[in-house]
Amino acid sequence: MKNKIWLWIFILLSGISCDNPKPASPPIQVGGFWDISFFQEIAQTSSYLIEVSQSGGSGTAKIRVYNDRGDSSPDEITVSEADTIPLGNCGVSVIFLRPSPLTPLNLVKGDRWQVVVIGKIAYPPEPNPNNQSQALVSSSGEYNCLMSQCPNGLYASSLPLGYDFQDAVLSGEMELSQIEITQNNSSLQAVIPEQHILSLYLVGHSQGDQIQLCYKRRLESDGEEVSFFRVRLVDTHLYQLLESVSENEFGNTVQAVCHNFQAEGDQLRIDFIFGLSDFNDTAWIDQIEEVVNGETVFSYDFETGGLDNDLALPYQRFEIRSPNYQQGEAKVSGINPIDGNYSFRVIGGRELIFSGAIIQNPSDDLANSLGQFGSTVSGISFEIYEPFKNGYFASFAGAIQGTSAMMGVFSGEKTACQDPGQFIVSINTQEIIAIDQTWEMSLNGEAEDCFPGDSVEFDKVFSPFKPVQKAERFYSEPTEPLVDELSNRYKLIGRVSGNLIYFILTDFDQIDYRNAIFYGPINPELQPGDTQSPAVSGDFNGWLKFESGKRCQTSGTFEVIFAGSP
Repeated sequence: MKNKIWLWIFILLSGISCDNPKPASPPIQVGGFWDISFFQEIAQTSSYLIEVSQSGGSGTAKIRVYNDRGDSSPDEITVSEADTIPLGNCGVSVIFLRPSPLTPLNLVKGDRWQVVVIGKIAYPPEPNPNNQSQALVSSSGEYNCLMSQCPNGLYASSLPLGYDFQDAVLSGEMELSQIEITQNNSSLQAVIPEQHILSLYLVGHSQGDQIQLCYKRRLESDGEEVSFFRVRLVDTHLYQLLESVSENEFGNTVQAVCHNFQAEGDQLRIDFIFGLSDFNDTAWIDQIEEVVNGETVFSYDFETGGLDNDLALPYQRFEIRSPNYQQGEAKVSGINPIDGNYSFRVIGGRELIFSGAIIQNPSDDLANSLGQFGSTVSGISFEIYEPFKNGYFASFAGAIQGTSAMMGVFSGEKTACQDPGQFIVSINTQEIIAIDQTWEMSLNGEAEDCFPGDSVEFDKVFSPFKPVQKAERFYSEPTEPLVDELSNRYKLIGRVSGNLIYFILTDFDQIDYRNAIFYGPINPELQPGDTQSPAVSGDFNGWLKFESGKRCQTSGTFEVIFAGSP
């Protein structure tokens, strides 16, 4: 069910070149700097169905267990009161108890309970509303049959998102920043060096202030022309590449660099992005200074031997973001510092190979599936892999949105491990689209895995709300729940990537397993002040809550109208 929404990407991409062929045209241009975000499917789910196969009391009644991932019990199981009953071989069990001291346990044939597992957690059994049994049923244990993640795969080789002043990081999301993609006709090629990012948070200014950022750097390489050093400004609605140095420009000399820009908001982030591909490649930075309207408000020279925080918690000044699987190292070091006794130093790394192609014949069906009726959307496929035998390999399939973004699914694998997930790419992004406006959000979809009965179609409308936007991230107000027409309470966490957005709805009170993921393009034709046309439309899938406490696995489409200005 979870992959149902995305299955059409593979189907449509595989059939584009055969169905409804169109005259060849020059391929869309998507070369340049890519920021790729990888995010896992909402935690792996499993569902156990418990059905009474023989009526009776303790020691007489029998049940059968069915599981959507094959962890079913082959035989009938006799139910004895207070006994722990394994549902399969993956660690989840249930216990049947009498409903009250004076009412004996009694099960009725045909009655059912469902135990939903998300990640390792087994949630309380949910009875069919038509059950007639006299029983209290509880679950226990942890699910231990989760698919193992590749220790040197994409998630392990990518970087976590930067720290946010609110607890608003999307669980499981990773990124690779500023990958330079070379395009030759429909062919796409790149070498991705190991990345480390030192993020610097600047808060000593106001909106509209003139800022000068200065630092010293020294870059040393083996001359293979794969490594890089880049500096990126991330402001409220702005991505700006301040500096990009390729390996053939490293030079191993100390350079003093300054950048001037105007602050859009009162908080911004500077990302020093190090991409190093060989154990001999090394980069240093030092003597960082922020000047606001001609006055120095922050300077740092690493002479304490670490990264000190001069800001009041929960704010922090520096953050090192490194992959879990790395061959290099990023830290404050006393080895060959630029000035004084210490500098920030990154040394060593490895490389991954990127190879892909643009699907030449765009598909109207693909556009319609993305909610962009009357337009055409090109497809894309590419691979990221280790350049040696039996190394890690990940394949991607997606849809290009204009020339600034794409989204799709991927699957990475190596012996005994697998990395399935979804991805979004921002291409040559300089602007972060403003979505911090009043939202009117509606859903239309199909719900299943509910009790009673089969899948049903539904519509869901949320009360208007205005998300908080911090650069590429956005989230609902931490103290104010989003509420649907049934008064179910949610919170929202999301991200803008090029002209795409994605977000997750979870339970505001964190007491159940409601979670659903949403993704779609921002309407490029939307005019300022338009409160009637959809601003965002796309697809969703995951768990949502309905009347009478029912929790259902859902999929469908959603639509957001911007009903007011920021």
